[in-house]
Formats: sequence, structure tokens, C-alpha cells
Amino acid sequence: MAQFATQCREANPEISEWSTPVPGSSESDFVYGEIVRSALEDIPLSDQTASLMMDDERGSVIKLDLSRLPEISIFPGQMGPLVDCKNTFMQRPEFPETYDSVMNQLMRNIAKCLEGCRTEVIMQPAPFRDACCDKVFPAPPFQFTSDVVKKMGRRLHCVPDPCVARINGVEVAFTGSEVVVHLSKNEWHRSPNQENQDRITRLNSHLLDQRSLYPLSPPAIPSSTEELTKLCSLRTAPHVVICSSLLAASIKNINNSIVANPGIMARGGSGTFLRCEFSTSVAQDASNLPDCSRFEIVKL
Repeated sequence: MAQFATQCREANPEISEWSTPVPGSSESDFVYGEIVRSALEDIPLSDQTASLMMDDERGSVIKLDLSRLPEISIFPGQMGPLVDCKNTFMQRPEFPETYDSVMNQLMRNIAKCLEGCRTEVIMQPAPFRDACCDKVFPAPPFQFTSDVVKKMGRRLHCVPDPCVARINGVEVAFTGSEVVVHLSKNEWHRSPNQENQDRITRLNSHLLDQRSLYPLSPPAIPSSTEELTKLCSLRTAPHVVICSSLLAASIKNINNSIVANPGIMARGGSGTFLRCEFSTSVAQDASNLPDCSRFEIVKL
């Protein structure tokens, strides 16, 4: 909350005094805080159940009156797998291999296909789909056998989920936490032009607006609040955010940041993946990335 308070004050320098409202007071006050839902957790977020937890010693909660706002979008907390655990074939008792052995053999096959080329490989776990990962978020990097690491060499980069990497001057954020799906189940939105709005763009925009790769609070997945704050925070808007998800593949330009969902590479007899091409000028000035790059969802 302290970090958000600093950002809030910096973004609104014209407001000299922030206060904590007194119950029953009719005076106008400037306040900041975190959106929370009713104490009854089975009640979904709406204009009748939304409250604001303020930045005071008691964590005071006040009911919000949203009835006069013509447009609003809120959610609680607002301020692709290698070995798929849902693979029914591998769940059979007669399946002879361990999940780890299957994963390492897949990596050996990838290393063989990449012999003689300069392709770099970034491996990130999808903790709630990968059978070889602990079901927790943020998730640590993969651990492969020594022979796999040797075969892949320096081209292999094992990263945690989430992760922000800089590639030839382009800052790319990766997460496979299904954060957009979780936001879609918890967000409450009202707008007079709602039927003409792009819902996926709006959901994606929360990541940038809240400066977090997982802004939902409380999280919809087993997590450490301390680790979420530490590892999911964004100091600046990345040039590209790749949010792998079970939702339909998409590419959205949000205030010159590209937010993309590659989709699922193997779904039935087909699948999709994301192809990105950057102009060499991006390395010098990535601020105009949408104008000097090409993003494409490729269907298999």
C-alpha cells in the first residue's frame, strides 16, 4: 500500500491533503485504498458489494457508492505447459514413464532440432498445467538434468513465472498464471457503451494500469502475498507482455504496449503460437515498438 500511496500522490500533485473519511460525514474527501469485496466471499463484486480498504492502522473499510458513475471497471485488489497435467493418456496407471523423464526427453528432442542454428530458448513453467511444477505462484524456474543442460548449452534460459527480460533492447514480460482468466471471473464492469467494448483489451489493461503482472487480491491461486508484491510488480510498462492463457489467442495494443496471448499450441488437431518480428531500430528506441514490429498469431 505504501508504494501505491507514493504513486497516487505523485500522479495527483494538485491534491495537497489526503484524508480518512469519518462515518456519517457529508464533507468531500480525497482518499486512496484497495478495492475489496463484501466480507461474505460467496457474493460477487458489484456496485452493491464494493468497498475500499484505506491506508490506516486499522485497515478501515468503507462502502463505496458507485451509482452515479456512468462507466466503471473494478476487481478485488485493484490499486504453455511442457508436460500437461491434464493429459489423460499420461494419467493412466499403465503409463511407464515419470513426468520428469518425459519432460527431459522433450528437451532432448528440442535440442536435436536446434542443432546448427542460433535460436535462443526461454523456458518458463506454467505452474497450474505443468505436471513437473509445484502448484504455486510465483513459480521457480525449471530444473533439467545435466545432460539436457549440456545439450542445450548457453542457448537455454530457464526463467521463473512471472519474469521480465530484455531482448535486444525490448523489454518483454512473461507469465503463464492465467491472470486474465482470473480477472475475467472477478471484475465488475459497467458502461453505457459496454456492448461495443473489447473485453479482452480492458482486462489486459489492468496489468499495465496496476503495474503488476498479477494485480488480483486476494489471488485466485495458491500464492505468497510477499512474493506476489516482490516479483509481479512492474516499475515501468513493458514493451511486450505475453500472457499465455487458455483463452482465444489475441494481440492487443494498449498505450503502445503489446499484450499478447499465444493461445494453446496443441489443442485437438490444431493450435496457435505467437510470431514476433522486430526492426533493428527497436534496439535504439523501443518507444515506437508497434510501428516497427510485427506480431502475428499463427495457426497450426
